[in-house]
Amino acid sequence: MRETVYQFGKERSLVGIWSEAPEGTAPPFAVILLNSGLIHRVGPNRLYVRMARRFAEMGYPTLRMDFAGIGDSSRRGETDITIEESIVRQIGEAMDFFEAQHGVKRFVLSGICAGGDAAFLAASSDARICGIIPVDLYSYSSGAFMKHMYQKRLLQPRSWLNLLSGKSDILKLILGRILATPKSASPGAPADMLLARLHQVPAPEKVLSDLKNLFEKNMPVLLVYSDGSPAYFNYQRLFRSELPPFEENGLLAVRHLAAADHGFSLNYYQEKLIAVFGDWLGKLATRTHQPSEQR
Repeated sequence: MRETVYQFGKERSLVGIWSEAPEGTAPPFAVILLNSGLIHRVGPNRLYVRMARRFAEMGYPTLRMDFAGIGDSSRRGETDITIEESIVRQIGEAMDFFEAQHGVKRFVLSGICAGGDAAFLAASSDARICGIIPVDLYSYSSGAFMKHMYQKRLLQPRSWLNLLSGKSDILKLILGRILATPKSASPGAPADMLLARLHQVPAPEKVLSDLKNLFEKNMPVLLVYSDGSPAYFNYQRLFRSELPPFEENGLLAVRHLAAADHGFSLNYYQEKLIAVFGDWLGKLATRTHQPSEQR
């Protein structure tokens, strides 16, 4: 497999690695993997590396890119636009470059956590985007979720062992809050600002409205959830009852990887995640070759 490092975008400030599909294939689209928080383009536990190479082998060239100020991408002093507008602009610049460089005209956006939020944010910004796969889209850390999570942990012997040995997440959370010292703001760090803004999640009503708007534009969406985030719990409580019509018409697919942690640290769950993506991308490839409504 051939992989190439590229600099692209405004003043060639963005860096990404392009994993090419086998020679002689005609890719129906390319996949763009967006930063999971401040983790650079390798992704959590090097997951993006594995995903990109596997997708390329399937016939879908894949870009692992760093947003400005993350990884090897330079900071950009864009004071005339919001962080959200900058994210959309950078994704657009990536699509412009790789369309010109490789002739790819359609793109699927994806990412874990903040990367999925960015994919969702940009979904309706460009007609070349033909699908999105957010993983653990928008996490609302509600009291109901905390109650649900800790009730489940109370039934697990390992949780009690961790508590008694001082390794408990609950204990760390309590001590962290007690011992924490205030940190000074760093307005000159665009990456930190980007992460903070993406974590200011929109109201559930806005997310639901935006999802429905995407479906009205015939945009296929795969929502993937792990067990290590409030996102799936919130999906069940806030969104699921409103979305069956879109699952029935094939625009929405929802997959829950039970017992997978948020960063997919185990190889077993990385493989399951890649299989879920691969199945959906295959169906999307078939769909893109069929006549459809103009978005």
